[in-house]
Amino acid sequence: MPTIRVRLNPLFSLLFFGCSIFNFYVYGVTHDGMQAALGVMMGLAGVAYAFGTSFVVDSHGVMVKNPFGMTLKTHVYESPHDLEVRGNTLWVTTTDGQRKKAGGLIASGTDMRALASAIADAQAKTPKPVNT
Repeated sequence: MPTIRVRLNPLFSLLFFGCSIFNFYVYGVTHDGMQAALGVMMGLAGVAYAFGTSFVVDSHGVMVKNPFGMTLKTHVYESPHDLEVRGNTLWVTTTDGQRKKAGGLIASGTDMRALASAIADAQAKTPKPVNT
């Protein structure tokens, strides 16, 4: 299975940019330095969400990332049959049998549809493992 990067939902980026613009507007009216600082922070968060990754799926693991690109968790799986996409959520059955969740509201719907298609292709090409 190819490495697939699932980006963050662009609506969150727009939300942060909107908050940034609002904070700069309030700064322009009140000249309170805190509003300018909040505007800068919200703008940086907007950039991080615009170009950030929610998670990356490769041939044997799902790496959950924060908006700045650092890997927070890694869920290891054995075959593409251990992956299931429901809505905007990727469910992973790890090698120890636990079900873990990645994505959700924060994941890009377009990328999740592409991931579901890639998983279906990989599952069709890989025989389902037999539990012994």
